[in-house]
Amino acid sequence: MNKLAQYLNQHLIGEVTTDPVVLKRHGMDGSPLDYAPQMVTFARSVSDIRKLLRFTWQLAEKGHQLPLTVRGSGTSVSGGALGTGVVVSVKEYLGSILEFDPKQHLVRLQPGATVGSLQSSLGLYGDTILALDSTAVDATVGGWLSEEVSGRDTVKELEVVLANGDLLHARRLSKREFSKKKGEQSFEADLYRGVDMLLEDHVEAIEKIASEDALGYGGILQVKAQDGSFDLTPLFIGSQGTLGVISEMILATQTTSEEETTLLAAFESLDSARDALDEIDKINPSKVELIGDAVIERAVIAGKVPSILSDSTRALLVIALRDNSLRAQGKKTKRITKICEQHGAAVTSGARESLDIAPVGAMCDVARRANEGKGEAVVIANEAYVPLVRAEEFVKTINELAKKRSVPLLVTSRPLENRWTVTSQLNLTTVSGKQLVFKLIEDCAKIISDLGGSLVGNSSEGRMASISAYSRLDPEVVMVFTELKKLFDPYGTLNVGVKQPGELKELAKRLNAR
Repeated sequence: MNKLAQYLNQHLIGEVTTDPVVLKRHGMDGSPLDYAPQMVTFARSVSDIRKLLRFTWQLAEKGHQLPLTVRGSGTSVSGGALGTGVVVSVKEYLGSILEFDPKQHLVRLQPGATVGSLQSSLGLYGDTILALDSTAVDATVGGWLSEEVSGRDTVKELEVVLANGDLLHARRLSKREFSKKKGEQSFEADLYRGVDMLLEDHVEAIEKIASEDALGYGGILQVKAQDGSFDLTPLFIGSQGTLGVISEMILATQTTSEEETTLLAAFESLDSARDALDEIDKINPSKVELIGDAVIERAVIAGKVPSILSDSTRALLVIALRDNSLRAQGKKTKRITKICEQHGAAVTSGARESLDIAPVGAMCDVARRANEGKGEAVVIANEAYVPLVRAEEFVKTINELAKKRSVPLLVTSRPLENRWTVTSQLNLTTVSGKQLVFKLIEDCAKIISDLGGSLVGNSSEGRMASISAYSRLDPEVVMVFTELKKLFDPYGTLNVGVKQPGELKELAKRLNAR
């Protein structure tokens, strides 16, 4: 163990380790990148995080940079939870659900709480957070907020440890409260004044930021309301720990039914599924997923498919209904069934755990793993934004790209939310295989951009999508994001290399087969 790790162990409640096995495990996430850190800290308190950030800040003041990356479960496929300095793990000891108010439907928790534990706990009271439905159960809630912008509507308040170790309690301040805050003398007050100046000085550039884009710090669009109120919370959501470390949160929950009805609709063409979606959208289902033909074909080979699929199935819709009333679910089920059948689909419905429905939950995972020794799953586009009206063009062009590059490209989506994910299987043991990763990301970025979408739609860019995403961003917008980052992290110690344009050589060097 080096002297720095020993010093930190003397001053922290939690443990600091340089064990090679631990470093290797925390140098990987859901992406194919490998960034072994210098040390890993298992923080046992918010005080530990504050001391670490204060320490890295003071080191940077003296000209020595020790990058700090906070990590949850490591489920991110963007490479955003990886770093070469000190990795701070919050899952082991900072995963408590602290308080739940069933009357106000608010829950207070620490960032290391897992999605599964939170949803199970809320379920005991008949509540849920619907925005978490598509998130892995072993992912941490803090990681979800750092990675996905879909959490913005759920967050009521955040406690954030700033780059210098100070605590910020982020919530919407009234115009009067905001004015008073700007008059204070502190790093926190500097941030409020600085963000306000950015909004005033770069009006035209900020107007170019797409509201449906998770790239950079698009949350700046929601900071200042028309009534003059001000809230820094949206900036931290989707920022991947580059502006501060989320140490506690208050989230809004909602009442949900204990029962869920799931419908499977198997279509003989994507066009038919697309036409049905327009009508299904009006019925307001809880969730709709679309599984493309490439996934279906590979799942069929693996033998993991619901019985409703046939040889002619080219698109599968998975529709979830969670209305509080079973009667309401029943009415919606009949209406959706009729719509799908009118568009030529075979339809079945039932509980998610039923034998007719359950296999669909594993279809996508089985299809991605069905590599027959030819490579490993790599996410090429993660929840990219593509307008539903361009769905047919998108899937057709992706299929053409698969033939051109001679690789499988598997498409899944939440179409009514305009989220599309593309996964491939690539051999990362060869130079050509590693080069193909970023060629495919660039190919997808161009396809999506030409269709009026964005490669970075809901899940942030991390490292994997940074090169292709930032090359398409207006330089004035890049400048605003750069100034914002410097404002919150003047010494550049927070999650270095993330939320910034990446370097191809460095990323390619970090690609490793698992």
